[in-house]
Amino acid sequence: MIEEELKQELLKIEEPSSIAVPMGDKTKTSNLEDDLRFIRTTSTIPTYFPRTSLEKIVVYVSGTTYRLYVWDNTNKTWRYVALT
Repeated sequence: MIEEELKQELLKIEEPSSIAVPMGDKTKTSNLEDDLRFIRTTSTIPTYFPRTSLEKIVVYVSGTTYRLYVWDNTNKTWRYVALT
């Protein structure tokens, strides 16, 4: 009997498709699309140590050169790929 009740309760639990983030008196849903709006674009190559996850991705634009820089936590350095 208890197993059946537990099974029914587990079936009621739904996996969240996103994370609710408190924003003052409002709750905002956070997902990758929202976070991508905050990716930094710069004309200087990143040399700083990122403090947050959003600081670990940088788009570099200089003339006709476009690069996507990503912080490598293992080696504590910036890596990039050329964008065309």
